Amino acid sequence: MDFLNAVYAACVVFIGFYVLKVPMKYYVFVLLHLLLVFLTNDFLFPVSYMPDQLRYVESTVAIRDSLDFMNYEQYERSSKVAFSSLMFALSPMLSIKSVYSISIINFLLYAFLFIFLYKKKLLVGNAMLFYLLFPSFALYAAVSLRDMLILLFMILSIYALYRKQMLLSILIAAPLLYIKTQNFLIFIAAILMYKSIEKRNLKSKKTLIRVSFLLILLVAFGSMFSIDDINSIRRSMYAEDGGNREDYIPIAGYVDFLFTGFIGSFYMVLKPMIWEVRNPLQLVQSVENIVVFYMIYKIYEEQKIVKDRFITFLLIYFFVGMFIYGLVVYNFGTAARYRFTFEVVFIVFSLSILHKHRKSAKAVERGKA
Repeated sequence: MDFLNAVYAACVVFIGFYVLKVPMKYYVFVLLHLLLVFLTNDFLFPVSYMPDQLRYVESTVAIRDSLDFMNYEQYERSSKVAFSSLMFALSPMLSIKSVYSISIINFLLYAFLFIFLYKKKLLVGNAMLFYLLFPSFALYAAVSLRDMLILLFMILSIYALYRKQMLLSILIAAPLLYIKTQNFLIFIAAILMYKSIEKRNLKSKKTLIRVSFLLILLVAFGSMFSIDDINSIRRSMYAEDGGNREDYIPIAGYVDFLFTGFIGSFYMVLKPMIWEVRNPLQLVQSVENIVVFYMIYKIYEEQKIVKDRFITFLLIYFFVGMFIYGLVVYNFGTAARYRFTFEVVFIVFSLSILHKHRKSAKAVERGKA
């Protein structure tokens, strides 16, 4: 049945490319990601390498078989996995019986996002190459996890914000509350931080109101999480990732919290380091991380020249995400899953915006000539 699902998905994407007049040369590259669905689980590595996939399959199948879409939470103990499974169950897939079935749904999301970004003229220049060739993106678009759903709402909400539709962007991001709550909070925090400094006039009444509002929110939010609470979360994550609780080094205070988060944000992008590699997949990720880090650095350097406001927001958004996850994530595989969505959003949007700046600069030069 999964073969029929694959044929169905290939046809749906072909129709999308044809109707929306997306060049067919890209269809071939996108279709290769469908092949990756069958070259990951039980081929490159066993399903047990990412055992959470089975939870999504079991709960999605149960929801579909029962047709009880209102009481979907009874089929999975984790509310986030249950909600994601509900979305998979509601997808127009012919049949869902295995990890390959949900992986094919994720492939359709990958293809949909490609068409969407292409039609919005955001897949231009190096942004196109990155979208098609980014290894971690290809991997997590080919397995049976919820990360493509997370990326879907992240990209659509960021695009709405790019179009200066803030309310719409927050509404689009709202499902993240049920799939990946941290990502929604990171999005809101980044908006507030950016808006508080957007005008760069710290003496203006509007800026003072924004900064005051942000500080009130930070104090209110911070009061919910003491250092002990943060340490409890970190200690649990440390133990889940195989660490000995007795070896855990706690955060000593808020200064240590900021320092650990700042250092952790850089390590989050680069882990695993070359000397930490233990298997071929980690080696690929380590080399990939170096390339991605270099790309981020080049974007930052060019941004210092063009000073695009939206790239400034994207830098804040990316840094806040890496800061938060850098504090609590220890496992290399978990780090790769959590960061690739932020990397895709940041790099694709930044590269496309910079590409447009370059085109405008060249047009001005030709006009002067």
